[in-house]
Amino acid sequence: MKTALILAGHGSHISPHTAGLVWRHVDRLRAMGVADEVTAAFWKEMPSFARVLTTITAEDVTVVPLFTAQGYFTQTVIPSEMRLRGAMTAQDGRVIRTTPSLHEHPYLATVIRARVEATLDVFGLPPDQTAVAVIGHSTRRNPDSRKATEAQVQRLRDAGIVAQVEAVYLDDSPEIPEIYTLTTAPNLIAVPYFLAAGSHTTIDVPNELALVTGAKQGTVQGRRVFYTCLLYTSDAADE
Repeated sequence: MKTALILAGHGSHISPHTAGLVWRHVDRLRAMGVADEVTAAFWKEMPSFARVLTTITAEDVTVVPLFTAQGYFTQTVIPSEMRLRGAMTAQDGRVIRTTPSLHEHPYLATVIRARVEATLDVFGLPPDQTAVAVIGHSTRRNPDSRKATEAQVQRLRDAGIVAQVEAVYLDDSPEIPEIYTLTTAPNLIAVPYFLAAGSHTTIDVPNELALVTGAKQGTVQGRRVFYTCLLYTSDAADE
């Protein structure tokens, strides 16, 4: 029986980097020979969630959602577009399995902590005078979308490596600019809880933080602000 692996991502009409990250993973997995067929599917690019199954011939298919939260896209959009019914679906002579979304992998917490610790070290920031903002996307359309970001915040709080840790969101409440009232420490490390360097992370989030376009650090409302790399990028000090 032939097998297929589909990496499901968001994609973007604005930035090629969003889908580019997913296709790089596809290339690596193809080289590793993990399945007979490996491809990607997107919400805003081709192949679409609705059409991707027509591009493969395998009877045994696994779909991996490359999203940092279990929410609107993983619970509503992907199942609807791909006609999936739970973790396993029998469809047109195929078995289609859906894995948990990427946010459930414990390594993400390690990456976020590494981003914070590297920024503390590189810029010599006193931990007791530093706050962290974990910035998620979330959506008011699904209350579960914020839970992954909140879980990462709690892990950082439990670690006790900085004075304050708060969650803010691009499309939910509290919104990103509210971080300046939610925290009081003179130094602020902003960690984008996103996978790809698309328009959200290169334009929208920095603008909401009131950073100069393209800047990785700056002074906002009298506080030093440091904007870290994304989860996928290997260097925490310089994307």
